[in-house]
Formats: sequence, C-alpha cells, structure tokens
Amino acid sequence: MTSAVMSSQSADEEKAAGALSIDDVISSDITISRKIDQQRASTSRGNLKLAIAKRCRSNKLVRRRFAFKLKIQQMVLR
Repeated sequence: MTSAVMSSQSADEEKAAGALSIDDVISSDITISRKIDQQRASTSRGNLKLAIAKRCRSNKLVRRRFAFKLKIQQMVLR
C-alpha cells in the first residue's frame, strides 16, 4: 500500500475510535469559554442585585431606627 492510502486509513480508524479533530477541539473550547463567560456575567449580575438588596435593607433599617428614635423623643418630651 502506498503511504497516502495508509494515512487515509489511519485517519479513518482514528475517527472511528472516537478521536477528535482539531476543529472539534477548537469549537468545544470556544463553547466552554462562552459558557464560562455567561456564568461570570450572571454571577456578577447576581452579586450586584444582592448588594443592592442588602443596601436597601440596611437603609430601611436605618430609617426605621430613626423613626423609632423620634417617636421615643416625642413621648419623653410630652
């Protein structure tokens, strides 16, 4: 057999055995990279939402404490 036929045969055998081509590896790397970027984006969005919720909760507690303090002062002054 000639070397061209043998290399063609070995390439077919590798594909049949489940070997990946360069194109398959590159496309899977790109897909994985995109998924990681999406996860990072959703995580940072989630962290931002959590930070805003915590700040709003904190501000709410401060306002309540201030209102309660005013009520107590008004009761004492009467």
